[in-house]
Amino acid sequence: MWHSRNSKRKLQTWQENLNCLAASERMILFMGTIRLGIAGRGGMALQRAQVFAGLPGVDVAGVFARSLEKAAPISSSADFFGDYEKMLDAVDAVVVCVPNDAHATLARAALEAGKHVLVEYPLAPGLAEAQSLAAAARESGCVLMTGNTMFHESLFAHICKKLEGLGAIVSAASRVAWFDPGIADAWYLDPRRSGPCFVAFHYHHIAIYRRLLGEVAWVQAREESRVRPDGTLSLAGGTLLMAHAGGATSVIQWYLGCGSSGLARSLVLTGLQATLTILSDNGPEDTSRTVWNGEGHTEVFPNTWGVLESSNDFLHAIRGELDHLALLDDDLLTLSVATAAARSITGHSMGGHGALI
Repeated sequence: MWHSRNSKRKLQTWQENLNCLAASERMILFMGTIRLGIAGRGGMALQRAQVFAGLPGVDVAGVFARSLEKAAPISSSADFFGDYEKMLDAVDAVVVCVPNDAHATLARAALEAGKHVLVEYPLAPGLAEAQSLAAAARESGCVLMTGNTMFHESLFAHICKKLEGLGAIVSAASRVAWFDPGIADAWYLDPRRSGPCFVAFHYHHIAIYRRLLGEVAWVQAREESRVRPDGTLSLAGGTLLMAHAGGATSVIQWYLGCGSSGLARSLVLTGLQATLTILSDNGPEDTSRTVWNGEGHTEVFPNTWGVLESSNDFLHAIRGELDHLALLDDDLLTLSVATAAARSITGHSMGGHGALI
């Protein structure tokens, strides 16, 4: 029996519990100004700082970075800190936007200081680290959340609108290829900093397919990264095959490289009644288009990336309006699939026995 109505009910229940309406449609209950600290100086740190600065009841009060000069664009009004503990003394909550290998260290220090924490995904490169952080959050009573933008993106919202016409979903496949010469020296092309590629890159699509197709029972992965002599990567990525408990299957291919330039995405959902294909490109229009059964009317929708809404979720969690512990448990399940994929790697062959979840 394919995973169908149960999956749909689960998705609807999850959406109702999350109550992830657009920020402009949600009532924010003010409980004092939240003093926010940003840890990091990269692209996500800048995006988070800009978004939080525009939300009512938030003061972006501090920025922590090793290089204060390079961190200057993050905020024009915040205090800058080269000492993380000193920034913690000045804020109520922290957004961790640093390389993956430092997530756990900074998040734990903030929790131990009694601060709420939003961590860009993944929570940590390893499952044991993440579980330990979750335990620390429960003990402290503070919010610990992963900055999951995917469920707020227009792509996911568009899929949800089309579920009825698909019928029971029997398979799903997605491929992402992002190439940019400017990232040749980026930390996420160093596996010692980013962690396993299935944790660093496939994470969000794993989460989507868990929502749509049900829990994952078995995985098989193939690492397809290309390693430079210094241990960094010219190409990061691989193929992940997942068998879901209800009988459906899904596959994710995610690639990141520093040659050429462009971001292409495709996603195919096959149901018993229809097939939905979504094609995306980050050209001048930054839109995605859908094709129903491979022909006929093409529907175009703008790409939105969920940074605003996921930031607002963090504020609602701090104010007691969102069940952050349920979301944390869900993130740990997604991470368990990603780390199982890393364990299942069999080099350049999809043979072997895979890994049970």
